[in-house]
Amino acid sequence: DALHLFDRYCLNSSNVLIGHSYGTSLCTLVYNERRSRIKKIALLSGGGPYALSPEDISLFSLPSSLLSCCKPLIFRAFRKVCFHSSVKKSSVPDSELLSMELPELRQLMRGQRWEEGDEAYHALISCPVLLMVGKHDKFIPLADEITMNCVIPQSVLHVLDGGHMLPIDCSDEVTDILSSFLLNSPAEHSRIHSKTLFKKSQHISEQKRQKSDV
Repeated sequence: DALHLFDRYCLNSSNVLIGHSYGTSLCTLVYNERRSRIKKIALLSGGGPYALSPEDISLFSLPSSLLSCCKPLIFRAFRKVCFHSSVKKSSVPDSELLSMELPELRQLMRGQRWEEGDEAYHALISCPVLLMVGKHDKFIPLADEITMNCVIPQSVLHVLDGGHMLPIDCSDEVTDILSSFLLNSPAEHSRIHSKTLFKKSQHISEQKRQKSDV
């Protein structure tokens, strides 16, 4: 389905793929099938370069009737683990938190089977790649994202102060980083990123100095 949509709407050679969570696997798949028409890729909260396989036993293996009874608990648990910001955690309505019905969500979870998506597969990506992960992400260990950064040759990694739902948790910062990545060359983006990190470290050091003076 992803390849069909790409072939229908992405006809030129300057396309950019942006994926979040499970969507990052779709981006990688589409790139390796249509690499000549993709210029850059941004992968948010995607995890490491590992093959996917659904859990044999999970909550989503329950009968539909019982699963429906668990819906409030599923929403509450999902809200708790996906956000770091307490403000974002409480402000996002359930209708936006999970926009699909539970049967559809169950099929999505069962369909996360992708044995080809290992390190060798991800190492084939030769275009510039932006990686973003939240340092408070309870689904994606930072070590996995660092491994992804090492495997993909032209990748740059940004670690943000957020959880798994980075586009909501850190919306302003994600927008700024994406804009810089899309509008600049990889070298220029890395230079801007390094300069920003230096300014942040200076600001943190100044705050610590002021506290110690007090």
